[in-house]
Amino acid sequence: MQRRAVKLHFDDEDMDFNLMWVLGQSYASGAELGECLSTASQIKDPESWVTEWTKTGQRLDAQAQAAERAHHLVSAREAYLRAFSYYQASIFCARPQDKRLAENWQRGTSCFQKAAALFDPPIVQIEVPFQPYPLHGYFMPAAGGAAKAPTLIYTTGGEGWAEHAYFWVGAGRSRGYNVVAVDLPIHVGSRLRYPELPLKDPIRAIDAPLKAIIDYTVQRSDVDCDRVALIGFSIGGYFALRAAVADGGNRIKALIADSPISDPYRLSMAEFPPALLKAPTFVTNLVGKVAMHRNTMTAITVERTCWQFGVSSLSELIEIGRTEIIEPEKIHCPTLCLASEGEAPGFLTQAREVYDALKVPKKLRIFSIEEGADAHCQVNNLTLMQEVVYDWLAETFAR
Repeated sequence: MQRRAVKLHFDDEDMDFNLMWVLGQSYASGAELGECLSTASQIKDPESWVTEWTKTGQRLDAQAQAAERAHHLVSAREAYLRAFSYYQASIFCARPQDKRLAENWQRGTSCFQKAAALFDPPIVQIEVPFQPYPLHGYFMPAAGGAAKAPTLIYTTGGEGWAEHAYFWVGAGRSRGYNVVAVDLPIHVGSRLRYPELPLKDPIRAIDAPLKAIIDYTVQRSDVDCDRVALIGFSIGGYFALRAAVADGGNRIKALIADSPISDPYRLSMAEFPPALLKAPTFVTNLVGKVAMHRNTMTAITVERTCWQFGVSSLSELIEIGRTEIIEPEKIHCPTLCLASEGEAPGFLTQAREVYDALKVPKKLRIFSIEEGADAHCQVNNLTLMQEVVYDWLAETFAR
């Protein structure tokens, strides 16, 4: 699926997009240009991708630990953040059965948590009550010490982690916003913490945990319940739209969807030839296996996504997207719709459809190639995206 218009370094689109993602975190001390380009120069294929990013993560991890032992705490915090980014990057090309996936998730999470403790005020780990297991995440308090602050709840798609909220929306802390970020059952952290957890109907199964996260947020004494917003990235945009419809405007007072996806099944179907869609299941799986054999990155992406969503074949993965189509007119809070020029046409089409159907105060922003924000979810210009988000929230809450 197309996720950017302008090539950065790699011919493979997925690898190139993921390099943009890592580099995009540099504005918040999550990467350094020289470290990333040096690592990328050693990468020839998906296997070397995992190897080289792991090496860079280990080097920064050791650097951070040395700085912390020497009581250079700002240097330690920044190095831990970069180590997190590089460990996380390695997982983009790791298969579910590759032990480095779990190892580097654990290393990366540990680095982020060490960095989190070194902020002022610190980013704190939280557990949201849920059955059968609690949901793990973070509360990122607003700077300034307000007794009650406006709060942004973050959710993301299959490739994201709760830790990414610091890089993607953490700029809100300096603007007086709390940020709440929690892993949903489909996310890598949840799948590794609770491998025995069954995922039946995984898309609809997002509703209950996301409601639990909203419940947790509005019950906190440091949250201004009149100014609670929800933001969803990638397929998280669909999750956020669902949550807003279910909420009815009672607790979610503003919504940001990046991307505003109303029909995930239609979006995924656009990637397959029409004849394949009409073929029997065994034909779909056979064609998928041939494609995966020819393209290692395709194979890795399909395998990891199947693992995260609890299915075992391409046909099952396609079918889980056949879920409720969002009716945007049922959303009762102001909504900001975001998309980028370099995304697949389906993303742009659905963004405009959702925007047109909304019956509430609304805004549509399509980021451009000229702005250097053409990639999916604006990973190549997170600063601009956050400026648009938080300026819109300030105007919305002022009303």
